[in-house]
Amino acid sequence: MADARVLVVEDQPSVARQIARFLEAAGMEPICAYDGQSALDTFKRSELSVVLLDWMLPDIDGLEIQRIIRQTSDVPIIMVTARNDIPEVVRGLEMGADDYLTKPFSGRELVARIKRLLRLRLTQVQPTA
Repeated sequence: MADARVLVVEDQPSVARQIARFLEAAGMEPICAYDGQSALDTFKRSELSVVLLDWMLPDIDGLEIQRIIRQTSDVPIIMVTARNDIPEVVRGLEMGADDYLTKPFSGRELVARIKRLLRLRLTQVQPTA
């Protein structure tokens, strides 16, 4: 997990910094983007392990970013958002998110969810003997 690069897409810098601290404490490398276009640009030029994606962004919403990412990649995506109505959670998952976490959240829970997705990805990539 120490080499996990995590794109944190969050328009509130204080929240992005808090998430980055949780990730760094867990030995992960956070890369922050504060709007949708920056997120897409960073995604295109970086090799990422996981994307943490806020739904409500100032230019391109998180669902559209997720749709664009899913056209070319199966990188794990966790929606991290204040939108917590069940229909919105279901919509986020149906549109391609691998997990969904509502704000406010525990840093320990976020890290545990990321590690779970990374473990699942490893078992899908590695053939069993």
